[in-house]
Amino acid sequence: MRGQDGDHGQAEAQRFAEAIEIANIPVLLMMLLQLTGDLHWLDDKYRTRRARGMNDNDTGGHPEAMVAEIRAAALEAIVAWRAGRPVAIPEPSRELRLKMLSVAMGDEILDEYDSIIAEELSSVQDRAAEKLPVPDGFEVLIIGAGVSGLCAAVNLQQAGIPFTILEKSARVGGIWRDNRYPGAGVDTPNHLYSFANAPYDWSMYYALRDELHTYLEYVANKFGLRSHIRFETEVKSATYDNATQRWAVVVRNAEGAHQTLEANVVISAVGIFNPIKMPTIKGLDRFQGPCFHTAEWPADLDLKGKRVAMIGNGASAMQVGPEIQNTVASLTIFQRSPHWVAPNEQFRTPIPEPLRFLLREVPLYRVWYRLRLGWTFGDRFHIALQKDPNWRIPSGR
Repeated sequence: MRGQDGDHGQAEAQRFAEAIEIANIPVLLMMLLQLTGDLHWLDDKYRTRRARGMNDNDTGGHPEAMVAEIRAAALEAIVAWRAGRPVAIPEPSRELRLKMLSVAMGDEILDEYDSIIAEELSSVQDRAAEKLPVPDGFEVLIIGAGVSGLCAAVNLQQAGIPFTILEKSARVGGIWRDNRYPGAGVDTPNHLYSFANAPYDWSMYYALRDELHTYLEYVANKFGLRSHIRFETEVKSATYDNATQRWAVVVRNAEGAHQTLEANVVISAVGIFNPIKMPTIKGLDRFQGPCFHTAEWPADLDLKGKRVAMIGNGASAMQVGPEIQNTVASLTIFQRSPHWVAPNEQFRTPIPEPLRFLLREVPLYRVWYRLRLGWTFGDRFHIALQKDPNWRIPSGR
């Protein structure tokens, strides 16, 4: 038995070594600090050199010798932790959390961002959520079993608040159940486009529709939500009674029968794309060919050799266009304004198996990887969305 355990340990150490050779250096640094408690990893020389664009900046801009030093120390720390050595700093202080993310990003992280850091780091702690006192008969109705509806349900369940999800379809998933157009997927890294308390073994950095829908099915199963969902139940109206301080919600089931449900709280999780909106274009009703919204992509549609017009150049268009361009006879895109996109070499790229192993097996690596994504695609990006008050739109545009 001892020999088998030793063989297993050596094999696992080898897998960690392979993963760390291609792992993200700023993430390894933060994981390393928490595992060992050695604060010298926050010295200025280890501070990430901010890169251009929105990629992972895997080396942190450090020289090869320093990268090798960090990888060697990270492997030693992981192997020791796996052998039973406790995490030296399981819950960093507020000051330390902010310093760590600042070093990992090469940015000055705002004080008010700390609540997000703390919440993310708490996801690796194995502790029960606080139950809230709930009055007898208190009930919450959630409309929709997509991303937002499932998120609300999980949090209500953890707080001990009774709830029911009303879902008009026969399955969970929302837009990731309904959208089946070519190339459908996320334009946000799916390690960020997922729930902190429901990590997943993603196969790609930017997942496609089928994997995203499978993930939401997984979430529903993981948290036992299906027993709380009334499928094929469409909400027709919701009226609030000020006197009773309760909602009266009229629903219709699959057989067409109507019923009135009562609740103290109603959470609308129908999403911003439901119902869909078609453009108002004069003469569109006289078009003889197939005409549809991407959310209602026909299952039997054959575009081979067809002349296709696509209206809009948002996220869906950016996914559909490249997928069909080599099939159609021609593709004409009608756009109101230019769409600017930052290049990212990880788009549509599989995650190497060694990294998937590291993300699965080392929660601190996973959470710091997610924290860096959150800053890159969130608050760091915020300034780019602000209009310059001195900018003037050129004439003719």
